[in-house]
Amino acid sequence: MAKVSLIFYTYQLNTVGITSLSAYLKARGHQAQIIYMLSPYDRFLDIFPDSVYEQVMDACSDSDLIGLSVTSNYHLEAAKATKKIRKLGKPIVWGGVHPSLFPEGCIKEADIISRGESEEALLELMERVSRGEDYSDIKNLWVRTHDGNGNEAIKENPLRPLLKDLDSLPYPDNDFQSHLIVEEGALKRITPELMKKYMTSGNTWGGRIDYYVATSRGCPYRCAYCCNNGLQQLYGGISSRRKSAENVIREIEAVLKRHPFINYIFLSDEDLFAQPLDFIKQFAGLYKSRINLPFKIEFTPSAFNEDKFKLLVDAGAVECLIGVQTACDRTNRDMYQRHMKIEKVYEVLEVIRSYKDKVRSCFVHLIVCNEMEPASSTRETLDFVHRIDPFFNIRFFPLVHFPGTALYEMARKAGLIKEDTYLRYLAGAGLNQLEEIHRADYYTVCSMIIYFMKRSHSLRRFHNAFYRFFTNRLVVFIGRRRVFTRLLASSYLFMQRLTRLKAPVPTE
Repeated sequence: MAKVSLIFYTYQLNTVGITSLSAYLKARGHQAQIIYMLSPYDRFLDIFPDSVYEQVMDACSDSDLIGLSVTSNYHLEAAKATKKIRKLGKPIVWGGVHPSLFPEGCIKEADIISRGESEEALLELMERVSRGEDYSDIKNLWVRTHDGNGNEAIKENPLRPLLKDLDSLPYPDNDFQSHLIVEEGALKRITPELMKKYMTSGNTWGGRIDYYVATSRGCPYRCAYCCNNGLQQLYGGISSRRKSAENVIREIEAVLKRHPFINYIFLSDEDLFAQPLDFIKQFAGLYKSRINLPFKIEFTPSAFNEDKFKLLVDAGAVECLIGVQTACDRTNRDMYQRHMKIEKVYEVLEVIRSYKDKVRSCFVHLIVCNEMEPASSTRETLDFVHRIDPFFNIRFFPLVHFPGTALYEMARKAGLIKEDTYLRYLAGAGLNQLEEIHRADYYTVCSMIIYFMKRSHSLRRFHNAFYRFFTNRLVVFIGRRRVFTRLLASSYLFMQRLTRLKAPVPTE
């Protein structure tokens, strides 16, 4: 039996990947502890002082293997941590999306990287480490080795096939109290109180304690900005693999039995509507009769199906996340590799709006600050923001080009990315939102200002014709006086903070 410490940078306790790895290893007789490095939502570098990493090293001192789950933004922080933890003399492996898609950069920092799905690879690695055997030929791993002359070399092993039978996997390790969390400068054993504090996505109403569950793995789309684009290139195409409805329900029942204070479920599939209608029917019936908690779903308009939506709403779906990204068909098709028409989006939103007596909130995601997007495209998105009903809550996401994606390569070839400094840019991507907005063209700022005007209850009392007159003049004013863009961006951030502070708590 071997022990592994899995270090995970996060701002909350909800996760699927790292807990699945821990459960898989435990089910095969090994020990696993997860150390949640709790960081602010928008900080990715120089987060923790040396005193915290000393506590982490003490917690890892009896481990045979130390793993770090690394996303692109945390690359430099993970590299800093790895240098400190290497003093323990234990092999260090990096895993996750970032090492999978940017192996050349990550293997410079770690002894080993694991690419793609890592359950089987990590299990084999632990078994060989515990027996003192060579592990340089394990599939999925890149390993730093030395030849007979002491020269360093990288052994790049091929991928093993993806896991097919997801029902055969153990449920994610939700025994949080056997794990640790860094909070307020100290490494602590996780308590129910800390779970209640950090098991929340916290973006709609108070009192929610969330649990994330995935009914599938993989994504049927190849959106150019998304990690799934890179993973499909890695595997030569990925077909979604599904769990059975009964398996998903039993997982939720198990976590509710262990942690009865959980009162909200997030079905965290990339697109729940990619599931066939038969699955949705079975899942909705089982969920309503055996779970009966409110839940959240995520999907794209192109896969939306009203029959499926009605079943899910009847079962308890009260919140939606919809990936629209842009209202320009050409940008969607040619730049984002999303084959979706804006007419379809309007149709979907109209259907969802008809359920607003049951659906508490619906978030529409838009990508902004895309330097490669033409002004005509952002004008179309501005018109979209102008037209949709205030019931829909818009989230603006400044575009970040993540290594390994098609859009990253597009931006690199366009000269927008300087590879020697890009990791530092990623580490600061959440720190400088004002600068990101300032870099965008003025139509993006218009979208943000108009959105908050639409959401304002006082302004919504005005007649629609007057509203349109006022906002159209605002657009012209901003367009002629672009020197005010920075001021408007600052105003947007200020209003955003006020909105978060004064977010209403809906009644049952």
